Amino acid sequence: MEPSITLIIILFSFFLCSQIHVILHELGHLVFGLIQKYEFIAFGWGGYGFIREDGRIKLRNYEIRGAGGYCIMTPPKPKNHKIPYFWYLSGGLIFNFLSTVIFLLIIVFVHLNGVIYLFSMVFILIGLYLGIINTLPLKISGGTDGCKILAIYKNDQVQEYLYNSYRIRTDISKDIRMKDTPQNLFILPDNANFNNPIFAGIKYSEAYKYFDNGEYDKAEETYKSLISENIKLTNVLRNEVLCQILYFEIIKGNEEEVAKLMTKKLKKYIKSAKRDISKKRLMYAYTVLIEKDVEESESIWYDFHDACEYNLSKAEVESESEIMDYIGKIGIEKGIL
Repeated sequence: MEPSITLIIILFSFFLCSQIHVILHELGHLVFGLIQKYEFIAFGWGGYGFIREDGRIKLRNYEIRGAGGYCIMTPPKPKNHKIPYFWYLSGGLIFNFLSTVIFLLIIVFVHLNGVIYLFSMVFILIGLYLGIINTLPLKISGGTDGCKILAIYKNDQVQEYLYNSYRIRTDISKDIRMKDTPQNLFILPDNANFNNPIFAGIKYSEAYKYFDNGEYDKAEETYKSLISENIKLTNVLRNEVLCQILYFEIIKGNEEEVAKLMTKKLKKYIKSAKRDISKKRLMYAYTVLIEKDVEESESIWYDFHDACEYNLSKAEVESESEIMDYIGKIGIEKGIL
């Protein structure tokens, strides 16, 4: 086999195997979740997913920012402040390691040649890499499974808050506006450490609850409370918080602060969220109120409504649409639109 052909096969195998392992990882969460009586909400990969809607499972266009795949489930209600979390969170990496071991055994006991051998070796390498990465307590993307398991291990009381965080996410997917989500789900202990990704996630949701309820000062203050040298958020959550703070600075017309926040890194993050309606809303505000580019703002307006068609949550679409109207109103009052 020629070196160039071998290289093409290896590169294609890396792409294909990484996608297969993402699916296997989420499938592991799904299987262990169902075993432990979790309620199924959604399962998907690559912009498509199976969503529970009106009591039926439907195939929909949907993706979650910062995730190659997703498995959204709600755990059973806590008993004595505890939920079955370990096997559900471990299910993904177990499936990665298990499939890797199976392919390793095939290579050891079956004589493979050519393309199949190359594919199998790449599958093993990808499986080991993803399995190890997800086992380690890293705050990459939205936080690895190992990160969440360690957070609970360090503080056993976190289990009940993990349940609350899943409930908040489930309510949104069931078309309940954040402002209408029960307040008790956002209550945190007085000594809550926001280096814990579960506590930080709930605090972020609390800020959005204020935002959705029109309590803008309170929302901005809560978002800013998460940005501190002493708090290490996951990559995704930190970018989400910065995007929301950026929005409030745009609304206030604070161009100097907007310039500081709109870094190349944040621009790249915003651009990568192609179907994220909150990013469309953010860029609509930026284009109208900072750049005052009417033509580009109209383009973003249509992009926003197109992206709404791919959003799982009608509640989020309703909330973000109201904010878009609010931005448009400000633009009209200032004579921009």
